[in-house]
Amino acid sequence: MIITKQWLNEFIDITDISTETICKGLNAIGLEVDSVSKIEIPQGIQIGYVEECVKHPDADKLSICQVDLGYEKVQIVCGAKNVAAGQYVPVATIGTKLGEDFIIKPSVLRGTASNGMICSSTEIGLPKMNDGILPLDGSIGELILGRELGAYPLINDDIIEIELTPNRGDCLNILGVVKELSAYFSLPQKEIEYHNNEHSGAIGRILEVEYLTKTPTSLVYKVADIEEFSLPVLYKIRISLIDETKNTDIETALAYINHTTGIALNIYTKSIAVNGDDMIHLKVNDNENGFAQVIGNIPLSIVGIEAGYIEKIDNIVVLEASYIEPSYLAQKVFLTK
Repeated sequence: MIITKQWLNEFIDITDISTETICKGLNAIGLEVDSVSKIEIPQGIQIGYVEECVKHPDADKLSICQVDLGYEKVQIVCGAKNVAAGQYVPVATIGTKLGEDFIIKPSVLRGTASNGMICSSTEIGLPKMNDGILPLDGSIGELILGRELGAYPLINDDIIEIELTPNRGDCLNILGVVKELSAYFSLPQKEIEYHNNEHSGAIGRILEVEYLTKTPTSLVYKVADIEEFSLPVLYKIRISLIDETKNTDIETALAYINHTTGIALNIYTKSIAVNGDDMIHLKVNDNENGFAQVIGNIPLSIVGIEAGYIEKIDNIVVLEASYIEPSYLAQKVFLTK
């Protein structure tokens, strides 16, 4: 189980407690700390703003970018496919050391001067998050041009890996660990503000669920249009630390929610659950082993056991939160073996 100090700090104020003290507390309550590491962005990586991005006249795979660093504007030739005007980006300025033999120097690429480098996540010491540069946003803090990225504590975080025993499944999420630390340090948990952006339309005009299962299963459904959905970069960075980065922002968001809260979430696309009338039809019944399964045009998932695999994400998706009594599920699994 991987946690970080800043992730925990969203739910309990441990700002003035050192990471070493937190680890001692975790060990004392039976949550054995396996390893501790720190993200440290190299000195010289600054926040820049891409004012202009045009294709290199002599190289199809290169772009010429005019980047504002606040105190000066520099020209940088970039080979990333996802670089674009209007982005805030991490910039390795001249003299930045990214490796033993990798120091950023002024250069000329295909006849064009380049003074710096727009960086990917791996080039600044983070896990791989995509195949291009790392666009930044305000989720890491106020973006100030020219400011060192190493000055942002939400990114330069302490990573703690806990070796959980089988009887501590309650701590397989951030909130579970927060509850333990709250009791140990006698600190209250923070009150979290929730914002519900509901659509005025009736969900019954979009989704129909036929509930036929006999298992004690609780299911909650929402339908969402995710065409313009974009997950903040801080969440992408955190979820990449646990090797859970998905192909799309919505899948990564669900993985983030699950790791944070422990709530089992699932996602179904409109295309695999529609039967010709533009309504999304789902059926919940029992399979041959007595487990509740969700079916669209094809079997989609087994509640509490197996999430469905999605090849393509549509703009319209069904989000599912599910719960099944753990003791019932454990007994059922034991009887089917």
